[in-house]
Amino acid sequence: MTLPAAIGFIITSLLANIFTPFPASQPAAASNSLRDGVILGAMERAYGLPEQTHDYFYPENNLPPNENKTVVAKNPGNNFSLAIAASSSIVIDRDTGTVLWNDKSNEVRPIASITKLMTVLIFLNSNPDLEKIYELKKEDVRVGGKSYIYPGDRVKIKDLFYLTLVGSDNTAAVALAGSIGLSEPGFVAKMNQQAKDFGLKDTKFEDVSGLSNGNVSTAQEVLVLAKKCLAKEKIRDATIEQEYDFSTAGGRDVKVLSTDALLSVFPVDGINIIGGKTGHTDEAGYCFVGEFIDQAGHKIISAVMGTNSDNDRFAETKKLVKWAYDDYEWR
Repeated sequence: MTLPAAIGFIITSLLANIFTPFPASQPAAASNSLRDGVILGAMERAYGLPEQTHDYFYPENNLPPNENKTVVAKNPGNNFSLAIAASSSIVIDRDTGTVLWNDKSNEVRPIASITKLMTVLIFLNSNPDLEKIYELKKEDVRVGGKSYIYPGDRVKIKDLFYLTLVGSDNTAAVALAGSIGLSEPGFVAKMNQQAKDFGLKDTKFEDVSGLSNGNVSTAQEVLVLAKKCLAKEKIRDATIEQEYDFSTAGGRDVKVLSTDALLSVFPVDGINIIGGKTGHTDEAGYCFVGEFIDQAGHKIISAVMGTNSDNDRFAETKKLVKWAYDDYEWR
């Protein structure tokens, strides 16, 4: 083990003893994992597209990539079944695309604020000036969830970006889209084109915030979206902020708390969270997609869609991620 990796392992192990594991959720009907190394069609298409991966956050990321390795079940002969209380769920190995767990991952469902991953990706593609000041308009206001900004507030565009990802602020998402000079329909058109470019056949957007039930995808395709978006340094940086503080141009101080409770749970048992995004509407239920890494540098991406509560989406994700690392090995 290299010195950076050894240091990272020691730090991760110490932190794992500090955090209390998330409470267990109620069991659901049994689901079956896939143990035969299947790579889903949409993922196979999307993985062929160019992207830049920023391996800067953990020392373990300096290890050689494992795309040439195989991921296999430790006990392929057993019939162990894991119960995940979600309408659909999936876990893959990030580098190889190997499916570690799959339950109804092709079911098309509303994705709520997971939408905002695509919103910020399209925003960044416009090469925006993050230090530019934007004045909130009454047309930007969206009711639903917690909002930290109001019409007349003048804020840096950078603050809108962090509000969109850290606090999942719907008004901020609309303002962020407007800050690059596009109407919301024009911005949404770019989101839908990007989804097509990623090979996502079942992913459609109707607004930039995720409030519309017309924003739909599958757990399978949400993983592809998360993989592409979390590979962007600015996006991943924002999603791992537990809180974000800023001041409006008028001098009002604002503290934004993350909607991702797993940031205060991990690291656990040598596993840490790299990034993720929450989503919730009455129709979508409580959703979460996240990327994780163990001390050996193996990365997985997990999605749970349509859980019953805020607590459940995090408890089920933690259970699923822990199971994946316990039940599989990289060779």
